[in-house]
Amino acid sequence: MDLDNYKLTYFDLRGIAEPIRLIFRYTNVPFEDHRVTPETWKDVKKTFKWQQLPFLDCNGKILTQSVAISRFLASKFGLNPPPKNGAWNQAKCDEIVGAINDLRLQIKSYVLSKMGIGSKEDGALLRNTLLTSSVPRFLENLVELLDSIRKDFGDDDAFSEGNFIFGRKPVWADFWLAHFTDQWVEVLEEPKMLEKYETLKKQQEEVYNLPGVAEWIKERPSSFI
Repeated sequence: MDLDNYKLTYFDLRGIAEPIRLIFRYTNVPFEDHRVTPETWKDVKKTFKWQQLPFLDCNGKILTQSVAISRFLASKFGLNPPPKNGAWNQAKCDEIVGAINDLRLQIKSYVLSKMGIGSKEDGALLRNTLLTSSVPRFLENLVELLDSIRKDFGDDDAFSEGNFIFGRKPVWADFWLAHFTDQWVEVLEEPKMLEKYETLKKQQEEVYNLPGVAEWIKERPSSFI
């Protein structure tokens, strides 16, 4: 049993903290889901080295950067990829999450336009560009990447034949991929976005049906992003 004390601090949003929350929910490890308002954070952010959220307090020690937090928890809770070719498999997780962050940054301008920062006309143009160019390219590349990963790990019994990134067993990057494909559908208001990408659709469904995760999806606070 994990006896460490965890406190995750982020805004009252899903955002880049949500994959971390999903990891905690899936592993059934207790944590404090501390949510702050922008006003509250503005008053205290200068006391933190990077002045960014999220950060994780583990027994009084602070870890920042959402990917670093996710990888740390993966090591603690057994969510690393298959040990065979482990360094390569871990790098593939990083590749997937890196691609997710690249697209997330491209979508950020559109999110700001929906929040009233910028004109509606600019927002409409951004959405059109995303849906006709950037998003399909990223989704196609992610499908190809998952296909290649599954071919590489072969007949490892612990990971074969499944819809997670490495087949039958979830790894930390699965929570990133499922969350952000879901968020992109919601933010871009394109409910059929994943219809052409069956691999990604099944991966998201597999993660969202996991014990702990399924319950959290139903009860979590509503959020724009």
